[in-house]
Amino acid sequence: MTVQNMSVTVNTRWDSASVQKAKEYLSRAVNIGINIGLLNDSIDKLEKAIVRPSCTDSSLLLKDNLTGDAALIALKERMIWQMIELSKAYDEISSAIMKVEDPFYRRILIFRYLDGMVWDEIANKVGYSSRNIYRKHKEALTAVMKYLP
Repeated sequence: MTVQNMSVTVNTRWDSASVQKAKEYLSRAVNIGINIGLLNDSIDKLEKAIVRPSCTDSSLLLKDNLTGDAALIALKERMIWQMIELSKAYDEISSAIMKVEDPFYRRILIFRYLDGMVWDEIANKVGYSSRNIYRKHKEALTAVMKYLP
């Protein structure tokens, strides 16, 4: 009987560690979404800063200006590649969440990790107490773990 209890304790810790790892992995989605938004805003500002020479303004064709624009264009391209990589990571996380069979668990995961909601907001959306949502969240994490890399 004692051996069985020890086995259960070890499995519970392992499960707890796996759930924590899944939680950390999914938590990246909110930050990724924020970073994509910031990069998009920065790219918009860069596009406005890049000089587009017109036929009537020959002063824009100075060598220094072209060099500055080339640097801005290169920076813009690096930012676009960063956005693409971040989008791939975000898609991987959202794809794992969408594979969860239970629609209630899926909603909790979407609200928490893709929409960035706090427990009270999720509870209000689904009509449960925050404490109950927190418990269901652990079950949802267990459900999504098989779809995570």
